[in-house]
Amino acid sequence: MESSTRARTLPPLDAKAIDDVRAMWKLTERQTAVAAQVARGLSNKEVAAELRCEESTVEKHLRGVFRKTGFQNRVALAVSVWITSRGSTV
Repeated sequence: MESSTRARTLPPLDAKAIDDVRAMWKLTERQTAVAAQVARGLSNKEVAAELRCEESTVEKHLRGVFRKTGFQNRVALAVSVWITSRGSTV
């Protein structure tokens, strides 16, 4: 049996939720994809694997997301993504 200390991740956002997040902050498609994966609780390495890109590319997109949203950390971003995806604003 494989042991994992990693907490379970949240489910993926649906297409409408992703569109809402993109529109809210005027993110690019790739920035939105990165933000959605971060909101699920994935690490940069896991996001890179999921999106089939380099970890440094994820970091670059995440910096752009932080710049556009004004958030300074992953937790604030994740909470806001989930609230926005549910039709509310922060």
